Amino acid sequence: MSPRRRVRIRDGAQQWTLLRDLHRPGHWSESYHVPTWGEYGRHDERRTNADAELSDQIRRLHRGDAPPELHRMIERQTVPLRDDMLQKET
Repeated sequence: MSPRRRVRIRDGAQQWTLLRDLHRPGHWSESYHVPTWGEYGRHDERRTNADAELSDQIRRLHRGDAPPELHRMIERQTVPLRDDMLQKET
């Protein structure tokens, strides 16, 4: 998965991680953040032939009849951009 991480980072991903499910040790998840929805959409535009081959190699690791699950999530801003609590009082 190290080559996959390099591809994601090259294409603008941040905070890339590979996670193993402790309740189902055979289940792994890739997680990463992209700054905008537009950047996420451009991932496919940047895909090279080598990237496609890498994706095929990773997909062959999958076990089971159903395809791998894909979850897209949008982070909700929970702290105001200018949070008065975070400012140093003088």
